[in-house]
Amino acid sequence: MLQCLIPRRKTAIAIEFCYRRKKSKPTEHIFWLYGDSHDAFNNSYLDLGRQAGILDDNVRDERWRIVVKNWLDGSASGNWIMVIDNFDEVDSYLERYLPVQRGAILYTTRDGSIRGNVAYVAPGACVTIDSMTDAEGMDMLEKFLPISDRTAAPLS
Repeated sequence: MLQCLIPRRKTAIAIEFCYRRKKSKPTEHIFWLYGDSHDAFNNSYLDLGRQAGILDDNVRDERWRIVVKNWLDGSASGNWIMVIDNFDEVDSYLERYLPVQRGAILYTTRDGSIRGNVAYVAPGACVTIDSMTDAEGMDMLEKFLPISDRTAAPLS
């Protein structure tokens, strides 16, 4: 499941989504990556691999991104959601490193070109959010969660 948010205050909405998701599914992993640049993505993807224990501190081989991708695509990674925050320059760089077999990816972006880019987002899975209150944003995002996931109490 690939989805994207194109809002103002997009990061705040994604953080709230993750908080509620973790509360309703405590065994699910939430991975937060930075998409501001290729370097930011690489650094956060490398950190993910290290924290998962599949990469060590002496990584020198450039294939490490594929190691992380394969781990995420396999059952050893468990159930997870990945947020790629500020993915504001959509290009083909990330698509070869992102998992496609398992998990869910939520992009936050100001780049509307992600809509319709099937390498990243399934048709119809992109949501544009104009300026709205936090409550309005969370109400909209909760509509995308399956009914069984709507167990977290609203925050005030």
